Amino acid sequence: MKVALGRKTLFTKVVGNALLYDLLVWNDGVVIQFTNPMRLAVPASHLLIWMRTDIFTVLSFLVSAFGFFM
Repeated sequence: MKVALGRKTLFTKVVGNALLYDLLVWNDGVVIQFTNPMRLAVPASHLLIWMRTDIFTVLSFLVSAFGFFM
């Protein structure tokens, strides 16, 4: 019983942290939009060359909104 409860708590903490960081990434994208809008067309990271910053911002918003309603 304790093992199942521990896994559930761990899962909740991990998902909560992921959603919090997605919200922070979304806020970063909004700040970039107001301060330097030309940077939205560049890749989000050197590891994600195929994903632009604006697409990454929208996906982060969707994930954080899903977490809020969950």
